Amino acid sequence: MKLSTLLAGSLLIIAACENIPEITPMGVQNESTLSALSASIESERAEADPLSSYSAYLNAIDTVAPGLVTLTDIPDAVLTGENDENKLRSLKASIGAASLLADLPFPDSAEAAAISEGIAHAELMEDICSEMSPAPAECEASRAEGKFLANRTMSTDFLEIATVDDDLTLEETETSFAMFEETMPSLNDILIDPRTEPLMQAEALKQACALNRAIPLMARKVGDDNVAQLNAQARGVYAELFDVSGLNICDGEGFSCRAAERCARSSTAGDCLGFKVQRVINYCSPDNEGLEATLETLSAASDSSS
Repeated sequence: MKLSTLLAGSLLIIAACENIPEITPMGVQNESTLSALSASIESERAEADPLSSYSAYLNAIDTVAPGLVTLTDIPDAVLTGENDENKLRSLKASIGAASLLADLPFPDSAEAAAISEGIAHAELMEDICSEMSPAPAECEASRAEGKFLANRTMSTDFLEIATVDDDLTLEETETSFAMFEETMPSLNDILIDPRTEPLMQAEALKQACALNRAIPLMARKVGDDNVAQLNAQARGVYAELFDVSGLNICDGEGFSCRAAERCARSSTAGDCLGFKVQRVINYCSPDNEGLEATLETLSAASDSSS
């Protein structure tokens, strides 16, 4: 064979290889997809009337839920492979997608399974990141979201029982609050890593506001005679969320900062507990107008698909 023929063949092979499109790693693709879906959700929320923005948020999640579910489906080859950047990014996208799905009341079977996958992936991510020094940037946001993932499903459960349980009892609400507290990260979980502490505190405040949306709906179902007891049950949960939120006990508005600061230095007895509860409630913006109707629509859609 002539040298010119060999050279020509080599050049053809090189040209063919140069034209092969570069394959984007799964983790990068999934992160990009999650970013786009999250942006569309927040866009819907931002464009809505602030008083009804949480309904817009839930409807936006419901619209893109199939795409979020897909992001939690990570091949076994990736999960059992080396702990490289692709794996970490894939896990991060799964945890982020599951966190959004966890806010959606009345998930269908695929959405519920995706949330479970996200919780499992958060545990795996925690194990991997604990063995890496220094831990990659992917670990920080994922740790915060992962630690609160199960807790987010519990706050969503509050909205569900307030929608479908017309005979809601104080025994049921007490059990629900206890389960919510069990899934909360501890103060040690939050403070153990200074890099993730602000992210964890932000997640705690999200949960406080989720509780603040659910309580009025639950109050309608327990009956007027039981509302005071329901609020008393919720006070301890509010106070725990305050403790992990990083909020200052005094906001300078509406109540005595001197008394609040004395409370912070003493105990969680009566008045002190009240300061914490009020501080958390004051932090949350009213955004639940029309929420009851949205929940009923989501519940009906869930019933029709099952």
